Amino acid sequence: MKTIKITQEKHIDVIKYLTSELNQIIDENKDLINNIATNGNLASVLQESFYSINFERAIIDENGKKQQFFQIGIFCNLPLNVDVLQSWSNNDIHLKNDDKIIETIKIEDENDILI
Repeated sequence: MKTIKITQEKHIDVIKYLTSELNQIIDENKDLINNIATNGNLASVLQESFYSINFERAIIDENGKKQQFFQIGIFCNLPLNVDVLQSWSNNDIHLKNDDKIIETIKIEDENDILI
């Protein structure tokens, strides 16, 4: 598990730092991962770095079964998914290959700017 510790005090500085650090970790794992999953809170924070947002809110699959994930956009050329079962108090971002978690990143926000 890796940790991104946020100490900045301005919202825009936090977004820049978080996306920069996350980009670096994704680059380290780029050949192993094909999607990102996190809670709704962190996903919306990452959305702030998008210029175009893809809202695919398919919560029911073709068999009528509720899905655990729904894609809300693309981050670093990877689908960014909300895990509807992940608690908002769980500030982890999961780098995944299909359903397998390759790397977990813990977000620690010292000044409670994002979380």
